[in-house]
Amino acid sequence: MVAMGTKFSTLGYRALLGAFGAPRELYAQSEDHHYYGRVRCSTKVASWYIEHADCPSAETKAAIDLIWSEKDNQAELLNSIDYSGARVNITRTMHSKELKTIWT
Repeated sequence: MVAMGTKFSTLGYRALLGAFGAPRELYAQSEDHHYYGRVRCSTKVASWYIEHADCPSAETKAAIDLIWSEKDNQAELLNSIDYSGARVNITRTMHSKELKTIWT
């Protein structure tokens, strides 16, 4: 979030940017030494990719749906819970030290 005001505020893999044919003005030419193989990118790279990328095949879409289906089920479960009767009790934390024997 600190870098959002800079020209290159996100990171991308240099090899993938080259493979997708992203314009060179959308990413820095020097690598970020903290992240091997990554370069600083403009946030416009995402927009460019969405406009120029091929649509995924039916098999790829099915795989994506399968991967995300469990997360969708979990979100649906959490959103179906009635939280109106939930309570939070704030109490003192009880700290105690006990000697536990591992081997008997």
